[in-house]
Formats: sequence, C-alpha cells, structure tokens
Amino acid sequence: MRKVLVIFIAAAAVLFTAWIFSRRPEQVAPLVPSSDASSNEVAAGGSAAGQSLPTTSAAPEDLGAIDDERKRTIVQAAFACRQADRFRATARAMAGPSAANPEAALSPVQRDNLRKAEVECSADPAARTAPLGDFLLDLAQRGNSAAASCYVAGSYREQNGDAPPPDDPRYRNAAPKLIEQGIAAGDWAMASLAASVNSTRRAGSPYTYLASPDPVLALLYTKLMELGSEGQEKADLQTIVTDLGRNLTPADRKSAEARAETLFRTHFARSGPYTHGRQALCRDF
Repeated sequence: MRKVLVIFIAAAAVLFTAWIFSRRPEQVAPLVPSSDASSNEVAAGGSAAGQSLPTTSAAPEDLGAIDDERKRTIVQAAFACRQADRFRATARAMAGPSAANPEAALSPVQRDNLRKAEVECSADPAARTAPLGDFLLDLAQRGNSAAASCYVAGSYREQNGDAPPPDDPRYRNAAPKLIEQGIAAGDWAMASLAASVNSTRRAGSPYTYLASPDPVLALLYTKLMELGSEGQEKADLQTIVTDLGRNLTPADRKSAEARAETLFRTHFARSGPYTHGRQALCRDF
C-alpha cells in the first residue's frame, strides 16, 4: 500500500501553469492550511535577448535581458548536467573509491545515458552557472506550466542526503500560489503535486518548510486524480482514496470527496485523463 502511495501521490512529476490566473476562490480548494509563511514579493522577469547570464539570485532586470527560449534551453542543459553528476556518483558508489574506471560499474544503458547527458550538458556553457531556480520561476510566471511544476517539485534545489534543502522564503511564497493557479487551470501535474504536498512527507522533502500536510486535502486531490484516471490506474487510486479515508471522520471524508467532484467538473473535465506516467521530467519541457 505504501509503495502505491509513493508512486501515485508523491510526485515529482512535472508539467505546468501561469503566474496571474484569475480564479473563483469558492471553486478551488486551498493548497495548504493558512500559515505564517513569508509574504515577500516574487521576482518577475522580462523577455529580450542579449546580456550575460546572472550567476546568483537574479533581479527582474537581470532576467529581462534573456529571452524565454534561451532560459528554457539552459534549464534543459542544467538538468542534463545534474543527471550526469548523479550517474557518476552512482558509479563511484558501486565501484568503490579505488576503482580506476568507476563508470565500468554502470550497466550499458546507464553508460549510454551518462554519455547523452554529458553531451547535452557540455553543449551549453551556461548550464553550470545559470540561476536555475530564477529561470524556472520566471518562466512559470510567464505561463510555462512545465516550468511551474518543476519549480514546485523542487527538483532544482540542492540537497545533502536526507536533509531537506535550505529554507527559501521565495519558494515558500511562490509554490502554494503556483499550485492553486495550476489547479484552477485544470493542470493534472499540479493536482498530483498538491496531493504530494499534503501527504506524509519523507526525510529531505522539498516541502519541509511549507505548511504542515493536511490529510483532508491529501484525500481531496487524490480523489480528484482518481476521478480523471482510467483502467488500472483508477483502481489503484481508488485503493489509496479508501486508505486515506480511514484516517478521517465520515464528515471530512464526504466533504473532501464532494469538493473533488466539484473541482473535476469545473476545471478538469476537459483536461483529458490523468496519467502519472505521461508527466514529463523537468529537463524535457
């Protein structure tokens, strides 16, 4: 049961949304309970081409000199660099510190993927120095839904083992807003992320500094995904919904499921089926 829960609720999933999306509050379930999270304004960017890349947290005028397509290609290359680094770390761990050629410990498929990631990483000189989080948030604010979900999933944030990434007031402020706007836009990736944010958090979760998980909202968003899914995936999600419901009062369970049905009819009925396996990786958008 826990394995199914991790697969279908804890996402790092992956696609979608715009920064200023007008929504009707009574139709969109709150992402998290109210908290004392920072209300600092989130930086916005511009779009033009030309100047050198900022290497630290960027101000709006810094990002305005780089067009959106350039930001997107840099983000893809940066994630390729990280993928290559992970393959190398895996190889060293498998081969041992004294191995002359640690990559030999990888499978042929892993070595091939490592080579591909290295090529993509080395093709862009900005991939190692660009402010990845700034680019993702700027793209998200401009309507790139894949960048929005990648930002919320926290895949760009550096972590050390099971320790959570450092607290970031800007992320605390922006992530809940992006998810709520994604839900209002009928974005399945954001529905999956909303379920993850409100489910039990594992060690090192990028959601550590967001408001505490809400089991009622975890059920609501999981039910929403179940309403939009088909076949075996629907059956699996129904099992998770039942499991989550056991920890709630009958009144809370009934309310969460009714709100999920309202959200589905209002925002997701024309979004196509929910399918976890079709959610793109951050580097693929």
